[in-house]
Amino acid sequence: MTSPAPPHTSATSGGSRPAYRRVPGPVDRITFFEAQRRNRRAAWRFSIMAALAVMLTGLPVSVIVTPFLYAAALLGGAIASVVFRIPPSTLTSLRGLPLIIPTALGVLAQSQGTATHMPPQVVAALAVALVIPGALVLLALWIMLRVVFRRAGVGGVLLTLGARDPTLNDFEEQQLMNVVEEMAIAAGVPPPRVMLIDSAAADGAANAAAVGWSINDATVVVTRPLLDDLSRDETQGVIARIIASIGNGDLKIALIILSVFQTVGLVGLVLNTAFGWQSRRTLFRFARLVLVPAWGQKAKARRAAEKQVVMGLLARGADMGGTDMDAWSAKSNRQGCMSLLTLPMIPVLWSTFTVNFVVSMSTAMVTGPLIGAMWKRRELLADATAVQLTRNPDGLAGALEEMTHVGVAVPNGESVSHLFAAWWGRAGADNPDSSNLTMVSRYMHAKVQRRLAQLQAIGAHIDPATRPDITPATAYRPKRAHGMSIVALAIIVPLGALLVLLLSTAFVLMMGLDLVFMTIALMIVAGVAGLILHYGPGVWQTYGPHHGGPPPMRM
Repeated sequence: MTSPAPPHTSATSGGSRPAYRRVPGPVDRITFFEAQRRNRRAAWRFSIMAALAVMLTGLPVSVIVTPFLYAAALLGGAIASVVFRIPPSTLTSLRGLPLIIPTALGVLAQSQGTATHMPPQVVAALAVALVIPGALVLLALWIMLRVVFRRAGVGGVLLTLGARDPTLNDFEEQQLMNVVEEMAIAAGVPPPRVMLIDSAAADGAANAAAVGWSINDATVVVTRPLLDDLSRDETQGVIARIIASIGNGDLKIALIILSVFQTVGLVGLVLNTAFGWQSRRTLFRFARLVLVPAWGQKAKARRAAEKQVVMGLLARGADMGGTDMDAWSAKSNRQGCMSLLTLPMIPVLWSTFTVNFVVSMSTAMVTGPLIGAMWKRRELLADATAVQLTRNPDGLAGALEEMTHVGVAVPNGESVSHLFAAWWGRAGADNPDSSNLTMVSRYMHAKVQRRLAQLQAIGAHIDPATRPDITPATAYRPKRAHGMSIVALAIIVPLGALLVLLLSTAFVLMMGLDLVFMTIALMIVAGVAGLILHYGPGVWQTYGPHHGGPPPMRM
């Protein structure tokens, strides 16, 4: 055997000493700073892709909304012309609104029959005619919702499950408050409020979540079984992970995601007011929040609770509207020939159905997976930040291991499950929530194997005998099966291409029919506006307030 090489030496003022030599270690070992850098960079990439997917989803929704704006402009202009003096050029422009959609469709059909591309001017004209009005309305609705609910935060539904303040005489709960304050100081954030959900209300689930809207207005919600089943180090790891999520700005990102679904839900509710009282009641509650101020502490507390309820209802607006539409359709079918009276509702009915189809398909196939991929990276980022706060990767790793053996699904928490420290399985399997918001939330959880693998790469000690599926390499390069890869690709790729082709064809047909139906509806609205323009001035001169009002009734 050859003798080992002597250590390098370096000259110093006190003589020579051994120079630094790198200590060999696992090739997959990383620091928590490196883990944060990787996950933060990946999260930004997925955030950009998710934002683009949301904007692309908004294009067909904008096209659907635009004809309703034209109809409102027609009727509003006709009624206003009766009372006020409107320039004839404006009235002429309003009369031409019903022709915008068929003109645009004709231009599109003509461009498809030629080999040349459409000039930029034509594309801009089509965008102005079909997309931009609806897009501006969607943007205005999104900004309005952000302003109305700017301090309502996310996850408030958890506070309605009987959450209470900690009991100072309870050692475990007093220790929890100390841990929360300790981790908040380490993270450099204000100590959040702490609330607990008792075991009965949590259905025995051991978990913790962050709710609120910002770092300065955050609340840590902890279930009592978490304190009973986990050690202090494990509880500290979970709390550090929640504090890390708050410090990384996850609450604001979650609020943006929620506001996107609220915007689409508000559009769906407006369209569905013609079909059922459930949508109308929700819109009434939202209008009351916007218009009626709250005075006094009790009124403000009730208003805050009402905001949480309305926020959840708006986020599920499209699904709720679907319930109203289904009930209305069933009632129309039972009426038999009387259902002919519902023919004027076909444009609204088809537009509502198209909005639900577009949003559901985008959520299931594009937007949801991209948002989920972004949030998974933010979960891994929070785990790495938690290790930075505690300097103890074994605490969070042990907590995740323990939580795999107990329930973590809190009742009625699936729609905000991404706010919890961990989530797998479903709460209330007998009554699963199938809303778009909950569908997205199910995409937003990194597998426990991947989280444990990252913690192991940072330095956690995981017994390979009990978890042979976890290695540091799987944290960023998950294992994939290669045995049936060629056969699987040969089957999945053609089926996927066929599915995309079918869905694309259905989408084009639905959008085309929607524009046709709305063109017919605009023609009918134009006829009504013409009647108002023809007879309205005479009626106003006869019964208007400047002429003494209507003639007195003879007794």
